[in-house]
Amino acid sequence: MFDLTHKVALITGASRGLGWAMAESLARAGDHVVLNARDAPALSGRVAELQAQGLSGEAAAFDVNDTAAAQRCVADITTRLGRFDILVANAGINHRTPISGFALEDIQRVMNTNLPLSARSRVRVQYPASISSLSSDHTPSRPSGRMQFVAHADLYRC
Repeated sequence: MFDLTHKVALITGASRGLGWAMAESLARAGDHVVLNARDAPALSGRVAELQAQGLSGEAAAFDVNDTAAAQRCVADITTRLGRFDILVANAGINHRTPISGFALEDIQRVMNTNLPLSARSRVRVQYPASISSLSSDHTPSRPSGRMQFVAHADLYRC
């Protein structure tokens, strides 16, 4: 596959589904993974799964829309581990109701969490700057830092 030994990755939405699969794959490639989601007990279970396989990981439970929590997380990662190399912005939510039933706040909440960077540049809706802009401040200046945004199909259903 590829070698990510001594790299540090933060994966949002990592307690299940694609986020968990990506986190586990990155850990198997040598990354120290920081798993993020809102569900602390689920994250603890996932970290235990990684450690049982001899892989390196830790949990960071917070909502990606909470700017202060994201700032604390990224600063803590950088301070403790001395680096921050990879961001996988996978967190996503949906609002299971017909679009006619959406309040403006519902639409904004879904878009703020789900909208990938490529679409954000074309639409005037903010992606959680708490993660994306802050991580670029802490990503090393050398060309190895990476951000990966994952779009969710529910974003495009109306």
